[in-house]
Amino acid sequence: MNEVVSSLQKCVRDQFGLMERLTWHKEALEALQQMKNRHALSESQLANRISHDNSYLREFAGYLTVRESYFMRHNQHFEMLADKVGELLADPKRTRPVRIWSAGCSSGEEPY
Repeated sequence: MNEVVSSLQKCVRDQFGLMERLTWHKEALEALQQMKNRHALSESQLANRISHDNSYLREFAGYLTVRESYFMRHNQHFEMLADKVGELLADPKRTRPVRIWSAGCSSGEEPY
């Protein structure tokens, strides 16, 4: 099974640029189990389809990504941002404007 997961990880990395993180192996195993049940395929059949059929590869990759996109989903991030920006704005010696970059917003809610 480890060889299958490693092979599929390479497919996902090559196609989408997703890199492995600590929970990736466990999530990949869970994704394979769910997809096997959903599509009524054996492990080898499913691995073959994921490797050769983009719709299966996209479905598999979807299990390995953050599937949340709603405003202020992690309050502690906004609290930390407010604290850091507040410190910068309160600095009487600061002459330059505070610039903030927000990357990777799938549907746009996060910058607000």
